[in-house]
Amino acid sequence: MATTTLEEIAGTLAAMLAVEEGEMKTHLRTLVSEIQSLMLSGSGVHLPGIGAIVVAIDDMRKGTTHVNMDVPKRLAERLGQRMEKTNEVLSSFAQIVREDLAGGKRVRLDGVGTFEVAAERPKVMEDILGNKTLKPLSPTMALILDESFASSIAPRKAALLPAEELKEEVLAAKFPTILIVAPEFDFFVGIIEYHFQKGGWRVEKSQSIVDAIMKIDAGKTHAIILDETLKEQQKLCRTVKTRRETNKIPIVMICPENAAPESGNGFVIHTDTRLNQPFDVKQLIKVVEREIIRAFESERRFQQRVVCTLPSDNSQVEGAIELAQKLFETSGLSEEGQIALSAAFREAVGNAIRHGNGHDARKKVEVECVLDDQKISLAIRDEGPGFDHPKFVRTGKTEDAVAAAREVYAHGKRGGLGILLMLKCCDRVDYNQKGNVIILTKLINPQAAHSPAG
Repeated sequence: MATTTLEEIAGTLAAMLAVEEGEMKTHLRTLVSEIQSLMLSGSGVHLPGIGAIVVAIDDMRKGTTHVNMDVPKRLAERLGQRMEKTNEVLSSFAQIVREDLAGGKRVRLDGVGTFEVAAERPKVMEDILGNKTLKPLSPTMALILDESFASSIAPRKAALLPAEELKEEVLAAKFPTILIVAPEFDFFVGIIEYHFQKGGWRVEKSQSIVDAIMKIDAGKTHAIILDETLKEQQKLCRTVKTRRETNKIPIVMICPENAAPESGNGFVIHTDTRLNQPFDVKQLIKVVEREIIRAFESERRFQQRVVCTLPSDNSQVEGAIELAQKLFETSGLSEEGQIALSAAFREAVGNAIRHGNGHDARKKVEVECVLDDQKISLAIRDEGPGFDHPKFVRTGKTEDAVAAAREVYAHGKRGGLGILLMLKCCDRVDYNQKGNVIILTKLINPQAAHSPAG
């Protein structure tokens, strides 16, 4: 999270008010000095447009301490300027603080602490039958004191009670949000919006992929409801699922009645779940909340997961390769490891199209990429009958593997040089019993994985 400093605020203030930057730096340093002085004396501080910094030993929300309301007057006296000028600067200062906090930044007051907004994740509630639901929680506004200053005012502690302006502009902007992305906002979208708001959620709506991505980048989206009929909906799926910071945001695809699962003639990135019309809005809410809970529970199991489907067409292989490489590049895997895994992955997908599906255009290849803190796993599934994989895996590990592989390859069968290549490029190669699913595993840091504990 980016942090705005007093120097940066001074520069912005100077431009806003058409004054020298040095004058604004002096103004802000004096403001910080006043805050320090009042807090060290045990008094709270009221900052217009931001809120009250309350100082107390006990519960700071029960008014157990005096809050000084005269900061503008004290500041004007120390600076020798008119109150109108001081109020103008403080009002502009508060505006900048609110805008930066709403934009996802921290604001640092050197020598005192840092203002920040913590977007609280929804709370998972469980009834006596084990049914789980979600309760959206409001974001919290905090002042994190510098360690040295916190020691100076000990045993007292400090908290920020936000002003109404700050609540409206900042906290509301950070409230847990459901994003609806649809080509038009019809009556049904309005019904969905109403019921989610009734359940305590904030709802945002977008009619374009660009606008939706901008809203997602604000960092408060907990789930996306995506209309499959929206043009370029795959662009949104690709953006969300290929970036680690947004990968776990569930996408619930709303599909026309009788629409085929993950329909599309080319390379398709899967959403987390699909819901075909017609359906009850309450059913949609349950599905969305279930997916959010699943995303929370998956955080310790993996860092990123992407599932895609491609037809049995060699021209579509590059889409899967590109997707996998994006995962590799941010995984921590060495460049050499990325090249090796890409080669094995390309071979596995090619085998699935060529040998598994026999280039049958009606059959699909499904790819699942999973990244955790130790390894990358790639599962490739075809719709073919499978093959006698144990024999070829054993052969690939023997000294005469190359000769045997060439013989098989010469007859156009699966199990030749391709399996040998994959064994050499990966730390582990596994098949399901049938032989139509292969799992390639590459360790992020092989040395650490094989080093003795101690």
